[in-house]
Amino acid sequence: QSEPWAVQGRFNHYRFDMNRDFLAQSQLETRALAGLMRKYRPQLVVDLHSTVSQYFFPPTAAPMNINLGPWQSKWEEKFGRANAAAFDRHGWQYYVRDVFDYFYPGYVDLWPSLTGATGMTFETDGGPEIRLRKEDGSVTTFTDGIAHHFTASLATLGALAAGREDRLKDYYDFHASGMSEARTRSFKRVVIAPTGDPDRALRVVTLLRNAGIEVQRTSTAFTSATAHDYMAATTGRRTFPPGSWVIDLAQPEARLATALLEPRAMLDSMFIRKQLDRFERNRRRGEEATREFYEFYDITAWSLLYTFGLDAAWTEDVVAVQGDAVGDAPERAAGSVSARAQSGYVFPGGREASARLAMYLLREGFRVVASTTTLMADGTHWAAGTYIARVQRNPATLHDRIRELATRTGAQVTAVRSAFPDSGMGIGSEQTTALKTPKVLLAAGDGVSQTSFGDVWYYMEREIEYPLVPVDLSRLGVVNLWDYNVLILPEGSGGTMLRRLGSADRIKRWVQEGGSIIAFGPAISLLTSKDVALSTVGIVGEGDSAKPARATKDSTPADTTLSASARPGPPLVSATAPGQGRPEGLPGLIARGTLDRSHWLTYGYERDQLPVQVSNDFLVASKKGDNPVSFVGKDLVLAGFAWPNNTERLLAGTAWAVVENVGQGKVILFADNPLFRGFWRGTANLFLNALLFGPGR
Repeated sequence: QSEPWAVQGRFNHYRFDMNRDFLAQSQLETRALAGLMRKYRPQLVVDLHSTVSQYFFPPTAAPMNINLGPWQSKWEEKFGRANAAAFDRHGWQYYVRDVFDYFYPGYVDLWPSLTGATGMTFETDGGPEIRLRKEDGSVTTFTDGIAHHFTASLATLGALAAGREDRLKDYYDFHASGMSEARTRSFKRVVIAPTGDPDRALRVVTLLRNAGIEVQRTSTAFTSATAHDYMAATTGRRTFPPGSWVIDLAQPEARLATALLEPRAMLDSMFIRKQLDRFERNRRRGEEATREFYEFYDITAWSLLYTFGLDAAWTEDVVAVQGDAVGDAPERAAGSVSARAQSGYVFPGGREASARLAMYLLREGFRVVASTTTLMADGTHWAAGTYIARVQRNPATLHDRIRELATRTGAQVTAVRSAFPDSGMGIGSEQTTALKTPKVLLAAGDGVSQTSFGDVWYYMEREIEYPLVPVDLSRLGVVNLWDYNVLILPEGSGGTMLRRLGSADRIKRWVQEGGSIIAFGPAISLLTSKDVALSTVGIVGEGDSAKPARATKDSTPADTTLSASARPGPPLVSATAPGQGRPEGLPGLIARGTLDRSHWLTYGYERDQLPVQVSNDFLVASKKGDNPVSFVGKDLVLAGFAWPNNTERLLAGTAWAVVENVGQGKVILFADNPLFRGFWRGTANLFLNALLFGPGR
């Protein structure tokens, strides 16, 4: 009836919302269900869900993912009318075409729809209470909710059986037309270059193969005449090296592959116009007025090439390539050590396997440093952020143990014979920083987002294989903080976190003495509050920039600026209307962040720009610290919905990642969750750098 924070039944063990995990398929439960769908190739998938005030079944609300074609709407209508007839016979109420959209492909219903099925979610109106009193005083029971799901299920199966020939024909046409459309449009092929962290590219390829999408690995170089770089927004001739991953979209799962890989998912123009009309009206209302809500149900951008931060391009041509088809279970390259070192071992920064190896070594008491500049080792250049385990500074057991751990982690380790460089700095240089073993606390409890908490927990425990200790914020006054040197604050309510934390004196002293705090999104407000005051960042639109607007030409638009479609609207502009300096809330887009590659937080990145998610507040740059990831230049929005003359204008000049020194410690802030839902891994290296380089003791 009232589930405690730690055991809410909405989520699985790692606090993942599995209804949204089909894009990442990060959880065992999701992978098992997706495997069944791939095995049986269903024409119908229904998620019997809960809980709403009145029963819902499709047709769904706008927007609908354009890659579904006309079949989803056709069959939603058929099934919807069958369910309506069954419910009408009982006099039961229901609603359709409201609230629940069909846009984000991570849903348990939309993902199979992109493989040709008709996926639907039915929301029942009984429970979780045994008896639930509604707003009008009527009572619905848990038994009622079960009866409604049962009746809708039978009606849906009856409609499927009655239209089985038509449904099978549409299933065939869904795939056949997807292939033919891919042959005639400009978006024909996606190529992932073998640069950067190979594990990230392999993760995407594995996701595609688990979805039945065909992938090739090239054995020779090939050239495309019209390649569109995902990040650089350039088009032209490009030669791709051997080892590139190629996804030709003219294949049976063309529609699913397109939905997962296309740079921008297109929103219905009528839906957008409706939201813009509400935006115009809301901008004229006072800060405490009743506002119209926007109808975005989830994020509006998710292309795997962006979220994994890959060097990729899509091409308009399909030239012949030499290579092999990738099997169902592509294997990661085995870790290795090139030889027995005389001077030390080096392994590259920016790779998850390298960070995992460094953390393993630190936990076992070995000494690891990282370069802060380019080094030369046995005639080879190594970039800043390279990990170094020196023979002299470590016990003799290093040689055998690093070989064992490299095999386990998949890291590629190079043995160095001499510390003397041919030029510049060598591995014995003082241009290195000694890494401290991360001893990690993860904030938990009321006020902390369970899914954001789960994102960190799962990544650390299952992917990095590194321990952490969850701690309720109310217990930080009791826990011996000095046994730890990292505290992670997932997204959540900064105000609630502050109330549960109580006095901040202890944690402030801990940071001053070398502790490191890593905070995501809204949790930043805990650190910027006057009671804690551990950060100087601001929020765009708050403070000085959020003073009440005046209804003048220079601030809030006059009523004559309302577009025809936005009328009728408020005839007067409120004195506390947002004006031009406050960003409107976003459902989740992908933006172009610019990296300060001289800063340790960005070590390992090979490009100056990185896709990042934007869905929370825009951070005013730190007054006293570093802003290693920020938004500069033009064309900041790479994908997803943005408000015109608002989002990009106010995003420019803000920071996405901030590092502030506090005594011997650090406060590291991310405007959004860098580990979001298990499929944002391009920004995960920033998080790893924060873990390894942040602690001051």
